[in-house]
Amino acid sequence: AAEEDLKRFAKRTGHEIISLKKKGDTLRFLIKRGE
Repeated sequence: AAEEDLKRFAKRTGHEIISLKKKGDTLRFLIKRGE
């Protein structure tokens, strides 16, 4: 659920998800801030 929520958040706010990594129970996101 967090993955989809962050994708929607980024799209809605003009940010860009640079990378998304899953390792076990951990999700790591790198988000480029929109202008």
